Amino acid sequence: MDPVAEHWAKRVKKAVDGKTHMKSYGVKRKIRTLGWNADGRRLASGSTDGYVRIYSTTAIDLGADAGSELRGHSGDVDQIAWHPTHTDLLASTGNDKTVRLWDLRKPSAAQMVETKAANINMSWHPAGLTVGVGDHNDVITFIDIRGRSDADSVARIANKLERPEAGETNEFAWNYAGNLLYIAKGADLRGNVEILHYPTLDKSETIDAHTASCYCIDFDPKGRYWATGSADSLIALWDIEESICIRTFARGDEAVQSIGFSHDGELLAAASPERPIYIMHVETGQYVGHVDTFGGSTNTVAWHPTKHWLAYAAVKADGAIHLLQIPNV
Repeated sequence: MDPVAEHWAKRVKKAVDGKTHMKSYGVKRKIRTLGWNADGRRLASGSTDGYVRIYSTTAIDLGADAGSELRGHSGDVDQIAWHPTHTDLLASTGNDKTVRLWDLRKPSAAQMVETKAANINMSWHPAGLTVGVGDHNDVITFIDIRGRSDADSVARIANKLERPEAGETNEFAWNYAGNLLYIAKGADLRGNVEILHYPTLDKSETIDAHTASCYCIDFDPKGRYWATGSADSLIALWDIEESICIRTFARGDEAVQSIGFSHDGELLAAASPERPIYIMHVETGQYVGHVDTFGGSTNTVAWHPTKHWLAYAAVKADGAIHLLQIPNV
């Protein structure tokens, strides 16, 4: 094993052997989504009971059970996404066909935007003025959180991407410049990534990325790579300038449904339905460890924005959030 990868493997093993668990108080439904806010002081979860729950970093360190609740959704909360820079702003969506924009300084006054179908994916534009939501009908709706120019304005739908002939639309994300939108897709037994100019939504290129549907996508925080996960069980790493596949990671034979880069781009975590969460060293392409999910399907992995902390939740009825804290040495 490469010496750098071996160093990481030792750190991951030390964390796995002593990993901490945080169980959210009163939750008896499956957790669907997790996310850290911009400064890493809060962790949010969304679950099938319709609640968004917020935990503080202090509570996580102390192993406390209690988290504050944001109520309003009438169905499953399938996605939450924190504003890219504002630490108090959070968006949530799910199968009640609404998007809710929360300001934790006044959590009872959430703005709501209705959509045509149940929503399953969400991403913020890096400028923080637009949030995109993808629904079961493969439509991406772009919501301008600034609203209109009148005094009573609220967040509004600014645009939609509706192309039923383009096939299955899964996760999507903007590049860090915000001028390109990357969409993970599936069509004709292939997994593609469609890249569109933003905000015009004109096509830039389509990349033949996988041999089955492409489910998830994430960008390296250092701006070097982007990665995709697919139903073909592979994770592909791409050069961000040339859109050339540098390497693939293969662990097991199940679909990859969630991936995430650590804050420094050193590690890449991947979750599958019935497999552990695998952790790979990005530069060497080597496997450096795994986290057991005890047979539970994992929909989401979330790295802390400044630390090697990995939050995850297996889809079980006990509402447990797990936190892997990789030590510095």
